[in-house]
Amino acid sequence: MKREHWLYICSVVAVGMLLFFGGNPGLAGVIEAQGDSAQRTLTVRASAEVAAVPDLATIQLGVHTRDETAERALADNSRQMEALLSVLRTLGIEDRDMQTSRLSVSPVYEYREREERQLVGFQAENGLRVAVRDLDQIGTIIDRSVRAGANRVQGISFSVSDMTAHEDDALRRAVAGAREKAEVLADEAGTTIVGIASIDATRDDPGAPVYREATRAFDTPVLPGEVSVQTSVEIVFEISR
Repeated sequence: MKREHWLYICSVVAVGMLLFFGGNPGLAGVIEAQGDSAQRTLTVRASAEVAAVPDLATIQLGVHTRDETAERALADNSRQMEALLSVLRTLGIEDRDMQTSRLSVSPVYEYREREERQLVGFQAENGLRVAVRDLDQIGTIIDRSVRAGANRVQGISFSVSDMTAHEDDALRRAVAGAREKAEVLADEAGTTIVGIASIDATRDDPGAPVYREATRAFDTPVLPGEVSVQTSVEIVFEISR
């Protein structure tokens, strides 16, 4: 088969398969055929997603206080934070699972019409990141924390403590999907896969948690649901001439 004829077939097949796979979210990817005098290649992208049941939650709690002086704002904040820490320890949260994420004291100004800004007080912020290993306790931890003085529930996220097995599973599925697509393309183009030139894998971001503010104590329903592991691969296959 002449070189020009072969390249024409590859171009037609690549465009057709791109249109076919592009309409299917599970097979999304850019497919292209490349060739030179040394080695012809076929580049395929594929992705896979694996669902996992979370066994770890991270809650962002915080205490916000305000007073006329910075000293009193900070002192009040410290008292409320100590009460919060005491409650969390009572609920079985270990110190290794609690980490200060933010601590600040700043002035508070008011802007009045036709007047310069006026200093009206100071505010203190103390943020605490809490890892919860018993997911059945999340609702209780939030409720008791608010009662103890936490007036910020700024975020909650779920994860799996050991993602290795799920990441490996997602990678296997993505590679298998890429291989399947490459074999279809190669077969339609009248060639065969003879090797792999390179593989590039990427873990996709599953998204950020939803943030909200708590202003009162309440019975908090929390559903951990599932977390997903999303992986994409780009494989450059070597094909026969």
